[in-house]
Amino acid sequence: MKLDPSARRTRPLLVGLCLLALLMPGCRGCDDGLTPQERAAKQQEKEEEEAERKRKEEEEKKKKAPMVVGPMKPVPSQSDQPQLFVKPGHWTMVSQEMKRNYDDWVGTEGQAIVDSNNQPIPLDFTAFSLQSRRPVALSKGQDKRIESIFFPPPIKRKFGVRWQIRGRDSLDVMPPLSEPTTQMQSHQYHFVVLAANPASYGRLGTLRSVDAPLHDEVDVQFRAGDWAARRNYRVVAPELGDRAPLPDSLFCLTSTAYVLWDEVDPAIFDPAQRDALLDWLHWGGQLIISGPDSLALLRDSFLSPYLPATSGDAWEITGDDLQPMVAAWGVGRKGPDLQLPRPWSGVRLELVEDESERRDSSAPVARATSQLRCGELFAERRVGRGRVIVSAMQLNQRGLQNWENGYECLMNAVVLRRPARRFRGDNYSGGSSTDFQDGFSVSSAEGGDSMLAVEWADGDRVAIDAAVNSGLRLLSRDSYDNPNPWRFSLQKVGNGPDYGMGGFGGQFGGSSTVLAAPAYPGGAGGWDDFNAVSSAARDSLREAAGVTVPDSGFVLACVGLYLLVLAPFNWMVFRAIGRVELAWVAAPLIAIAGTVVVVKLAQLDIGFVRAQTQIALLETQPGYARGCLTRYTGVYTSLGTNYDLTFDDPGAVAAPFSSGTEFQMLPGQQATAVTYDRQEKARLLGLQVSSSTTGMVHSEEMHDPGGALQLGTSSMGVLQIQNQSDRDLSQLAVVYRPAEGGPSLMGCWVGDLPRKESMALSWAPVNTGEGALPFQQQLGAAGEPGVADEMNLTPLWRVALDPDQFEPGEYRAVARIDEALPGMTVAPAAAQQTAATLWVAHLQYEIPTAPQPDKNAPIDVENEE
Repeated sequence: MKLDPSARRTRPLLVGLCLLALLMPGCRGCDDGLTPQERAAKQQEKEEEEAERKRKEEEEKKKKAPMVVGPMKPVPSQSDQPQLFVKPGHWTMVSQEMKRNYDDWVGTEGQAIVDSNNQPIPLDFTAFSLQSRRPVALSKGQDKRIESIFFPPPIKRKFGVRWQIRGRDSLDVMPPLSEPTTQMQSHQYHFVVLAANPASYGRLGTLRSVDAPLHDEVDVQFRAGDWAARRNYRVVAPELGDRAPLPDSLFCLTSTAYVLWDEVDPAIFDPAQRDALLDWLHWGGQLIISGPDSLALLRDSFLSPYLPATSGDAWEITGDDLQPMVAAWGVGRKGPDLQLPRPWSGVRLELVEDESERRDSSAPVARATSQLRCGELFAERRVGRGRVIVSAMQLNQRGLQNWENGYECLMNAVVLRRPARRFRGDNYSGGSSTDFQDGFSVSSAEGGDSMLAVEWADGDRVAIDAAVNSGLRLLSRDSYDNPNPWRFSLQKVGNGPDYGMGGFGGQFGGSSTVLAAPAYPGGAGGWDDFNAVSSAARDSLREAAGVTVPDSGFVLACVGLYLLVLAPFNWMVFRAIGRVELAWVAAPLIAIAGTVVVVKLAQLDIGFVRAQTQIALLETQPGYARGCLTRYTGVYTSLGTNYDLTFDDPGAVAAPFSSGTEFQMLPGQQATAVTYDRQEKARLLGLQVSSSTTGMVHSEEMHDPGGALQLGTSSMGVLQIQNQSDRDLSQLAVVYRPAEGGPSLMGCWVGDLPRKESMALSWAPVNTGEGALPFQQQLGAAGEPGVADEMNLTPLWRVALDPDQFEPGEYRAVARIDEALPGMTVAPAAAQQTAATLWVAHLQYEIPTAPQPDKNAPIDVENEE
């Protein structure tokens, strides 16, 4: 048979396909080539590996805690200072690093002051202890720095801080832990260095202004474990990051005396920190700005309105430019002169005058700067109670720091504005030495200047005084009858003769001279429930607190009105509608309505009587919008009640207020914990007030009165007082203390001054003699029935117009506001509420007096040996 030609053409293709098929391996479909037993064993092996992996993960979790919390550190702090520094009587901000390892978490962190037995310490003369709390939110695996605030009470015994972390269920996430504190003494303050290169300011810690070599009897009076008595300041140079390492509230900056600023970008300050730093500055903080680059960074910043100078042209500072400074402050005679191998880089300072807060045009910045006697190297400006000083060159110049004849004197007098000193040597042996000329021994307990002692230039050997070490003052905290409330005093102990053994003489049966600490351990700027202002407010609260019982006239008026409505009016209404019989039905309803009206008018809630009384002090500084508002609030209840207070200012602070030093807790009575809670608003929670008693609270906050109370000049050139606030003022007086002479006052009684109004001033002497009440006659004539009689501000008025509380040359206005200023709410609310506020407005300060040089330099004494 003959094949078709087309079939012959396809035959080779078919043969090729067959051969290719023979070469292909066999396919068993989806079979893995394992027997069922082998497949099961492999699956079991995988499961065992997964189980082992999970087991190892669980073991790692057990090794790694769910939550990691670092130790508390004061704000600010630095890595080589691990101690928890606290200053009793000063609210303290601390930070802790926290991390949640396995999940997101929300809870709270809290602190409490505890004794050696880890028990909460009650506030003095109260039945309360104070604990702090703040919310915490952590994201899984992320480190977070948590800042919180607590109050170290002004007590002299040792204490620690217990902190605890709790979840939303109020259960402890980890066991509460206590940390010991390093307590600063009343004269010791923080000196904060904010610098791009903080290590270059290490010399500050060795300054005799900072680390003062003191006498032996000084050291003996301090407990073991306390911070070194000779230290006036804790110099702390924190690392700079995205956020400034400073507290965000004035009330946590009261323990800071100085801030040194060198090449810091002001953008790292958040709005709350800016307000806090400006508040601190206006109430007495001292800001040291090291030029020249800092001035360029501060241009148009939140600090620029307060600078004494701006940066001009670049300046190569030569030896001739330094001569005025060397001549004025180079007091040493045995050290090398100021060396200047090459010119220093600097900037010309262009002074900035601000006359807005002055009653004359006397160029305060130029006058203050000329007093420094440094040529064009420094400029100074007073800002409220505080000051700002700027330098044309960097203060960390190595040549300047090595100037042994004058660096100590320059820093003490010009930069820090401290009193002049004298250095002297003593024979040192075995830990103390006897000065036979003065019967006096000195100490070298901490090494360093064993042959050196420091005293004031006027010969006063007691160089420990908080009033010298810090310029910060708040009237509500720093008013005392004693003109030197924080000064240490020398006292003799023992009955025998003084053998010159310093603080150790008593051990040998003789007598010794010791240094006694002041009664209040908080120093200047400390929270004090027993100073002049607090005591005056307590007296006024005691007088006004409680429930106001209606007088006989009120009762008769209510009874008469009730009878009038019940009988004639009721009968006439129903007679007019022709249904007289319904008058009997309406009578019970009228009786009930009458009862409600009487209760409301009397401001009584039968069975649940509550009343609230408030005495407040508002203190403002020249040309500054924010004021410090201190409230003393009394809450009365006829039945036991828990009160909560809420403050609009998140930086506000509050604590229970003592009713007096006569208070004693009952045997077996335990202190009740009150919580200071800080969130978007600050709160004081859980203030328990027993039946028919009055509980008291002391609080502080920053408040804007809606405009200034200030000095001004009329179109006729007459000095006048201007009320730019949104409050009507009564009992207004304007006074000033002359810059020369003893403490006395010149004043002008204004009386009522409505908002946005002005009044011309004329001056007359004010009677401030012993026991006299300034403007007593005018106050008596201004008294009116009503609130003015219920709220007696006379005790506060007397403190505010005490000439000893004035600086020489200071102008001040004192006025009454017959209402509570907004910003605080109390829950539950009281039916009866009475309040009055005394506004103390500092109108103008004189420029500081000229600084004085030391009598010698430390190098002079050291080279005598």
